[in-house]
Amino acid sequence: MKKKLLILAAVAMLTFSFAGQAMAAFTSGDLIEVIYANSGTGPEVAVDLGAFSSNITAISSDTTYGNTLSLGTLFPGKTNADLNVAYFVYNTGTGNQGFWVTGADGGQTSKSGVRNSVNSAFTSVMGNYNTLSGATSMAVTTTGDTNSYYYKLDKNGLGVGTFNGFLNATNAAGAEATLPSSGYVDLYLYYYAYSTANTSNPGVEIADIRTFADGHTEVLPSSAVPIPAAVWLLGSGLVGLVGIRRRNTTA
Repeated sequence: MKKKLLILAAVAMLTFSFAGQAMAAFTSGDLIEVIYANSGTGPEVAVDLGAFSSNITAISSDTTYGNTLSLGTLFPGKTNADLNVAYFVYNTGTGNQGFWVTGADGGQTSKSGVRNSVNSAFTSVMGNYNTLSGATSMAVTTTGDTNSYYYKLDKNGLGVGTFNGFLNATNAAGAEATLPSSGYVDLYLYYYAYSTANTSNPGVEIADIRTFADGHTEVLPSSAVPIPAAVWLLGSGLVGLVGIRRRNTTA
């Protein structure tokens, strides 16, 4: 009980600190970042990072979104290891309606016949964010809010990453990632056209979303994800060993 009261007090203080500012303004077609404690309790913070090229199904160039959050203030007592991050885009534009959701590398599969429920879930979450007091691009609520990302799209922790059943649970692993304490962590963005949301068509992987420890985000084309430096070093080392062996054989 005491722990719950402390959590409620912390959220109340955060909400009060934003009082007097403009209401949050979450826009269709924008890239939304959501951060919450991986314990499933406490604050949920959503940020509208800005316009996303959501009229296309492939990303051709890198885009960087700045550090907009003070995690120490928003999540007192929490470290990056205690926090999950996820992204989504919900576009309601005529002719372009669809969903973009993060997941693990390697593919996802949609479920058939769930378009209306998913549409309702996204509409509820976006509408909720827009009613919350906060900066124009940030909304603060709790994971227990019945219209929060965690409650509505992750089914209150019972279907994390399934987006209200839209994705098969077996393919939804990795929809969220733990915030890195250093360096970065990768998530992958998948596109589902609204017109095919009632079919079993797989999502199209269109981008790599990279979240850095300092809070900024980079969106890169999936095909442009660089090979880790360790792999290059391993390869060059193997080439060197082959060269040495050849010289020894020749001698």
